[in-house]
Amino acid sequence: MNIEIKLTNREIRQLKHFHAIRPYRIKIQLTNACNARCAHCNLYKLPPRTLHTSIAKELLTSAKEMGCEEIDFTGGEPTLHPDFLDLFKIAKKLELKVKINTNGYVINEFLAKEIVRLGLRELAISIDSHLPEVHNNMRGLKNGWQKAIEAISLVDKYRKIFNKNTKITLYSIINKNNYRDTPKILDLKKVANFDEINFIPIKNPENRLLFLSKREIEDFYLRIRPILLRKYKELGFTGIYRTVNDPFEILSSDDYSGVCNGKYTEKIYKNISCFIPNFYAYIISDGSVVPCCVAPHWLKKRYIMGNLYNKSFDKIWHSKKFNLFRKSLKHPPYEMCKTCSGHHTEFNIKVNKLINEKIYA
Repeated sequence: MNIEIKLTNREIRQLKHFHAIRPYRIKIQLTNACNARCAHCNLYKLPPRTLHTSIAKELLTSAKEMGCEEIDFTGGEPTLHPDFLDLFKIAKKLELKVKINTNGYVINEFLAKEIVRLGLRELAISIDSHLPEVHNNMRGLKNGWQKAIEAISLVDKYRKIFNKNTKITLYSIINKNNYRDTPKILDLKKVANFDEINFIPIKNPENRLLFLSKREIEDFYLRIRPILLRKYKELGFTGIYRTVNDPFEILSSDDYSGVCNGKYTEKIYKNISCFIPNFYAYIISDGSVVPCCVAPHWLKKRYIMGNLYNKSFDKIWHSKKFNLFRKSLKHPPYEMCKTCSGHHTEFNIKVNKLINEKIYA
């Protein structure tokens, strides 16, 4: 789901001083346990933790009261949480828009029917290649490609039966081994009826051997991108255009210096502020609250704003520590900010422009 918030004049004034507005969207890592062993992810190497159901219920209720509109259930693999469906039902009862980030492996006929019937807003599903063997190897999951395609087909089937507007988005990690095949990933729409595609350049420094070289990135923009844009239009996609048009943020920054090291937005965030933590929080499966999904909380405790097992989300959201962190993002000083990309960066560019227009109008 793209972040689309209609800001009031009062909220714009608050943002000018980097004050929190409301947690418009909250991403909840229900568990860090996963049935995959993805090449670009190290979560499976960590001790498995699952967010307690009572804590998750409390969080959902509090978030709604604070003005939250969107919930992202993520993992690990969120469908592995023992009370996944119950938590989904609670979120929908609270009239929250729910997105599920999944590899699709656990989504069977029953689960697909239930989540669509109850009003799933978006299914975000991972597919990294048009070739089953390449995807399965990248994800370390036997039959992972086949199960992902099956999950898309099941959700598509039930959104038609129940006349729901559930969105299906493919999330695809771009690396040096698959960037040439990205146009063929778009062609999967002919096999499974998804609505959007979100290309995400590989970021984890541990996987720097999979980063594209300058020459490969130039090849992507000169040779691959025109094909992608043509197919994007031909196949009727209308969603996350930025990640197809400029996944490595080259057009936005006109700079290759940091891109080959995974620092895709290094130049962009020298000139704009980040407002994501004013609208957003990421809840880790151990109860930790962090300001965004790229914050390396497992490396540096300073990125942890508090823990739901010790303090309510409302108190953490309005805490001095969280507010000081927000103010520090006037000129983002953190290494993590350099790896941000896609819709969060697009949102920040829009908000910066809007605030400047309001300030100087």
